[in-house]
Amino acid sequence: MAPAAGSAGPLRGGKFTTYEGGIRVPALAHLPGAVPAGRVTAAVASLLDVLPTAVRLAGGTPRAQLLDGRDLRPLLSGRSEVSPPHRLLGGTRALS
Repeated sequence: MAPAAGSAGPLRGGKFTTYEGGIRVPALAHLPGAVPAGRVTAAVASLLDVLPTAVRLAGGTPRAQLLDGRDLRPLLSGRSEVSPPHRLLGGTRALS
C-alpha cells in the first residue's frame, strides 16, 4: 500500500491514515535553557500535551479538570525519559 501523502519510511501507511506511519511523527522543540541541545527521545506525546506545556512554560497554571493533555516539561528537559501515560479518552464529562 502506497502512503497517502509523503513517506513514513519503514512504517506502514502515511499521513491521513491511522496506521503507524500516519500517527507517529517527529517533533522539534527549541527553547534555550529549558530543552538541552541535541536531546533525542522516542517517548510518546500527543498534540493534547502542547497547551498545558505552553501554559506552564509561560508561567501559568492550566486548569487540569478542563485539559486531557500533560505537561511535557520533564520530558523536554531530560528529567524524565518516559512521558506520563494518557488515560483513555472517551465518554462525556462535565467541564465545570
